[in-house]
Amino acid sequence: MATLRYFNTFIDEEPSGNLLESRSKSWPQLGGTGHATEEIEEMETQAANHVAELQGKWSTFGERHPMSPKPQPNRSANKGSRGHPVVCRRPCIRFAKGDCELGDACGYCHHQHPRYVTPNKRQRLKLDCMETGELLAVLLPHVRRSIEAAQIEATNIIEMLEGKVGSTAPSVDRTLHRTLRQMPLSALLGLIMPRDDAFGALLEQEVEVLRCRLG
Repeated sequence: MATLRYFNTFIDEEPSGNLLESRSKSWPQLGGTGHATEEIEEMETQAANHVAELQGKWSTFGERHPMSPKPQPNRSANKGSRGHPVVCRRPCIRFAKGDCELGDACGYCHHQHPRYVTPNKRQRLKLDCMETGELLAVLLPHVRRSIEAAQIEATNIIEMLEGKVGSTAPSVDRTLHRTLRQMPLSALLGLIMPRDDAFGALLEQEVEVLRCRLG
């Protein structure tokens, strides 16, 4: 079996027999003494330094530098953000895309909002066909629940709804009630305020007072 040796920075097979004698006389005697040995030592030193340099570069190769965080738009206390997250207005689409050129004058909320279910087309049609008193009879229990969950004081709003609520609530399927239970207070009130009557306008004013109070 061949024997390997480390010879002059190479891994070589250990010569056997008269192999050395059979080589050409022009083969340099790298293992000799004197000036040739000094050159070899200098070459090995340079090689070792070069390897160390390569190892240093390799240790940092492929390192992932942390990416700079994506700049987040400034959240200003604009009008639409008042009362967040309980009674603020709908999220601003422009702000969600990066920035809103309206700034503090924007009438939509500049904060993040969790996703929630909303009435489907059939349910919206049913709610739109109700009289205001009937609609309030359906929504009032859910409005009370949302106010209690938010732990806010909104007595004026509850009294307004109670004063306008119909004597009997229309028949509503369980699916719609399940949807209403998952809606936030702002969305529930948003089903009432857009109505083209005096009550919707008065409720909007009272909700705006609550927004300013909550900040």
